[in-house]
Amino acid sequence: MKKAIIIIFCILTCHFFSVSYTLTSHEYFNHILYSEKELPGFYSIQIPHDIMNNDSTQILHTVENCLDKYLGNLFITKNKGNHYKKYVYLTHDKNQYLKSTSMLDHAFTFNTYTLDRLLSDGYQLEGEVHVTFPNKQSFNQFKNGMNAILHISIKDLNDLSGQVDYMIWIIICLAAFYFILMLVIIYDLLQNYKLFSIKRLEGYSFFLLGMIMYVPLYNRNFLLLS
Repeated sequence: MKKAIIIIFCILTCHFFSVSYTLTSHEYFNHILYSEKELPGFYSIQIPHDIMNNDSTQILHTVENCLDKYLGNLFITKNKGNHYKKYVYLTHDKNQYLKSTSMLDHAFTFNTYTLDRLLSDGYQLEGEVHVTFPNKQSFNQFKNGMNAILHISIKDLNDLSGQVDYMIWIIICLAAFYFILMLVIIYDLLQNYKLFSIKRLEGYSFFLLGMIMYVPLYNRNFLLLS
């Protein structure tokens, strides 16, 4: 039974650290790639595909004029085969954004360009776009101006459900890990209740019994695994 406990312990430990590493890496990756989310006055918007009914050059000029008018910044990220390109148009907070930009893991490439290069790289200004504005009124004026000139309907993604908190899943995995392990240990103690009762009568505490019965076994098995 104790060997079964060790096997379950090892499986749960590997699974827990695998999940923790994956979620933490994903959160860190998004934090680096979308560092503009840390800027004040951040908004996430969805530019519809029907914006392509307008001339591509006209779209860029309209966006840049509206950003200049309402002092906004724009960030749009494109990805092709783990090659990430971020196109930006900045009218304020330039230093703050540049300080928050870092290199990604060696498995990815990440480059930042001005918005003017978006079309020449074969992309269009559509899909999810990040913007920052000094206040809510400026953001609404920018959105309304874009909708009126380009005949589109920009969706404010900030009004939708928030991002998933991955730390909650790590805590749930950790709680499940200890819960299952405790159930297995309790079952093993019930299977060996005679030995457990004798040790208790001899004056052993629950903590000391656990140290005697399980810790040496864990140490031996971990030494074998290593």
